[in-house]
Amino acid sequence: MQKKIFLFTTVFSLVLSQVCFADEKSDAEAAITQAENMLAELNSMGGWVGPALLAKMEAENYLKMAKDAFDAGKYAEAKQYAEKSLKSAEKAAGLRAWSLLTGARLVQGGSGGIDT
Repeated sequence: MQKKIFLFTTVFSLVLSQVCFADEKSDAEAAITQAENMLAELNSMGGWVGPALLAKMEAENYLKMAKDAFDAGKYAEAKQYAEKSLKSAEKAAGLRAWSLLTGARLVQGGSGGIDT
Protein backbone atom coordinates (compact mmCIF):
# COMPACT_ATOMS: atom_id res chain seq x y z
CA MET A 1 0.00 0.00 0.00
CA GLN A 2 2.84 2.39 0.83
CA LYS A 3 4.39 1.77 -2.60
CA LYS A 4 1.10 2.70 -4.30
CA ILE A 5 0.83 5.90 -2.29
CA PHE A 6 4.44 6.77 -3.02
CA LEU A 7 3.97 6.05 -6.72
CA PHE A 8 0.76 8.09 -6.85
CA THR A 9 2.42 10.99 -5.04
CA THR A 10 5.41 10.91 -7.37
CA VAL A 11 3.28 10.82 -10.52
CA PHE A 12 1.00 13.56 -9.20
CA SER A 13 4.00 15.77 -8.40
CA LEU A 14 5.45 15.28 -11.86
CA VAL A 15 2.15 16.09 -13.57
CA LEU A 16 1.60 19.13 -11.39
CA SER A 17 5.09 20.47 -12.07
CA GLN A 18 4.53 20.09 -15.83
CA VAL A 19 1.26 22.01 -15.62
CA CYS A 20 2.94 24.83 -13.70
CA PHE A 21 5.83 24.82 -16.17
CA ALA A 22 3.39 25.04 -19.09
CA ASP A 23 1.57 27.96 -17.43
CA GLU A 24 4.87 29.73 -16.82
CA LYS A 25 5.85 29.22 -20.46
CA SER A 26 2.53 30.49 -21.83
CA ASP A 27 2.61 33.49 -19.49
CA ALA A 28 6.09 34.36 -20.76
CA GLU A 29 4.97 33.95 -24.38
CA ALA A 30 1.99 36.22 -23.80
CA ALA A 31 4.14 38.89 -22.14
CA ILE A 32 6.69 38.77 -24.95
CA THR A 33 3.95 39.05 -27.58
CA GLN A 34 2.45 42.04 -25.78
CA ALA A 35 5.83 43.79 -25.63
CA GLU A 36 6.50 42.98 -29.31
CA ASN A 37 3.14 44.45 -30.31
CA MET A 38 3.72 47.62 -28.32
CA LEU A 39 7.19 48.09 -29.82
CA ALA A 40 5.84 47.47 -33.33
CA GLU A 41 3.29 50.20 -32.71
CA LEU A 42 5.98 52.57 -31.45
CA ASN A 43 8.24 51.81 -34.42
CA SER A 44 5.41 52.70 -36.80
CA MET A 45 5.24 56.22 -35.34
CA GLY A 46 8.35 57.51 -37.09
CA GLY A 47 11.18 59.57 -35.67
CA TRP A 48 12.35 59.21 -32.11
CA VAL A 49 14.70 61.56 -30.29
CA GLY A 50 15.91 62.39 -26.80
CA PRO A 51 14.56 60.67 -23.69
CA ALA A 52 11.75 59.00 -25.65
CA LEU A 53 14.31 57.34 -27.93
CA LEU A 54 16.33 56.16 -24.92
CA ALA A 55 13.23 54.66 -23.29
CA LYS A 56 12.31 52.91 -26.56
CA MET A 57 15.83 51.52 -26.87
CA GLU A 58 15.61 50.30 -23.29
CA ALA A 59 12.35 48.54 -24.15
CA GLU A 60 13.98 46.90 -27.16
CA ASN A 61 16.90 45.71 -25.02
CA TYR A 62 14.57 44.24 -22.39
CA LEU A 63 12.62 42.49 -25.13
CA LYS A 64 15.81 40.92 -26.47
CA MET A 65 16.70 39.79 -22.96
CA ALA A 66 13.20 38.31 -22.59
CA LYS A 67 13.57 36.35 -25.82
CA ASP A 68 17.02 35.12 -24.84
CA ALA A 69 15.74 33.97 -21.43
CA PHE A 70 12.76 32.28 -23.08
CA ASP A 71 15.02 30.43 -25.52
CA ALA A 72 17.11 29.27 -22.55
CA GLY A 73 13.98 27.88 -20.86
CA LYS A 74 14.00 30.53 -18.13
CA TYR A 75 10.33 31.41 -18.47
CA ALA A 76 9.84 33.34 -15.22
CA GLU A 77 12.86 35.49 -16.07
CA ALA A 78 11.59 35.94 -19.63
CA LYS A 79 8.25 37.17 -18.33
CA GLN A 80 9.93 39.66 -16.01
CA TYR A 81 12.05 41.09 -18.83
CA ALA A 82 9.03 41.26 -21.14
CA GLU A 83 7.10 43.17 -18.47
CA LYS A 84 10.04 45.58 -18.08
CA SER A 85 10.08 45.98 -21.85
CA LEU A 86 6.40 46.86 -21.86
CA LYS A 87 6.83 49.41 -19.05
CA SER A 88 9.76 51.03 -20.87
CA ALA A 89 7.74 51.10 -24.10
CA GLU A 90 4.83 52.77 -22.31
CA LYS A 91 7.27 55.27 -20.82
CA ALA A 92 8.68 55.95 -24.30
CA ALA A 93 5.20 56.57 -25.68
CA GLY A 94 4.44 59.00 -22.87
CA LEU A 95 7.73 60.85 -23.28
CA ARG A 96 7.21 61.09 -27.03
CA ALA A 97 3.70 62.48 -26.58
CA TRP A 98 4.99 64.96 -24.02
CA SER A 99 7.85 66.09 -26.25
CA LEU A 100 5.50 66.55 -29.20
CA LEU A 101 3.11 68.55 -27.04
CA THR A 102 5.93 70.67 -25.62
CA GLY A 103 7.38 71.19 -29.10
CA ALA A 104 4.01 72.35 -30.40
CA ARG A 105 3.76 74.90 -27.59
CA LEU A 106 7.23 76.22 -28.36
CA VAL A 107 6.38 76.57 -32.06
CA GLN A 108 3.23 78.48 -31.14
CA GLY A 109 5.26 80.83 -28.99
CA GLY A 110 4.39 79.30 -25.63
CA SER A 111 6.79 78.53 -22.85
CA GLY A 112 6.69 74.76 -23.41
CA GLY A 113 5.58 74.25 -19.85
CA ILE A 114 8.33 76.45 -18.42
CA ASP A 115 6.96 79.42 -16.56
CA THR A 116 9.28 82.37 -16.20
